[in-house]
Amino acid sequence: MGNKQTTFTDEQLEAFQDCTFFTRKEILRLHSRYRELAPHLVPLDYTNNPDIRVPLALIVAMPELKVHR
Repeated sequence: MGNKQTTFTDEQLEAFQDCTFFTRKEILRLHSRYRELAPHLVPLDYTNNPDIRVPLALIVAMPELKVHR
């Protein structure tokens, strides 16, 4: 119980939910997915508000965004 990893503060999650309309679960899932894409860029802990940008080239290469014809 006491060893849970904190990725975002409750205030951060509430702010993200308010400005994106994603649920808490979706925000955490997105963080996990972006961390898989760029573990060297995306930290596990966002509680100190790092300003991180994932390169567009990594995002557009995501299989979830590929157009299937």
